[in-house]
Amino acid sequence: MLDSTITWGDLFKVVLFVLATGVLFYLLLATANLVGILKNLNRILEKNRKNIDDTLEKLPEITDNVAAVSDILKDEMESIQKVVNNVGKISESAKDAAELLRKDVLVKAKGILDIIDWIKKLFEKDQKKKEIVYKYRYKPGEETVVAEVPGDPEKEDPKGSGCGEDDAVSDSGQKEGEKNLQDENQQGAGV
Repeated sequence: MLDSTITWGDLFKVVLFVLATGVLFYLLLATANLVGILKNLNRILEKNRKNIDDTLEKLPEITDNVAAVSDILKDEMESIQKVVNNVGKISESAKDAAELLRKDVLVKAKGILDIIDWIKKLFEKDQKKKEIVYKYRYKPGEETVVAEVPGDPEKEDPKGSGCGEDDAVSDSGQKEGEKNLQDENQQGAGV
């Protein structure tokens, strides 16, 4: 027997036999595990048989409740959709109102404030006009000083007596001041 030769076919058969034996062993182990799992499942079913039966008896009632809930949800979704549409309309209205407020009311309020500011500046300039510029002339024969207000005919000296040259300088300075004041008034009036 030791003298027999081994062919490739015989070697292939032996390898296949060993592989088949391994697969068969693996299948036996898998079957043993499957049997253990099925036994555990059977025990769980036996423990909960009553609960499972009660659930199966209530299943039609549960499906009716689910159908009712789905109908309520459908109705509520329609209501929610209406609310969402209304919120969209309200937000558009609020946006339009804010835009109206910004464009109309704020612009008009700014215009009114500009007018009030202009009037305020006008009165401030009128107060500047009311400031009296006094010209004092010393008259050597008298102990009192006579104050002259420009533009006041009662207090002007009809003779033209006084300091002479100083009067010409102060009169030209006064005319320049009046011209500047008139220019400011024209600018304040928006001219």
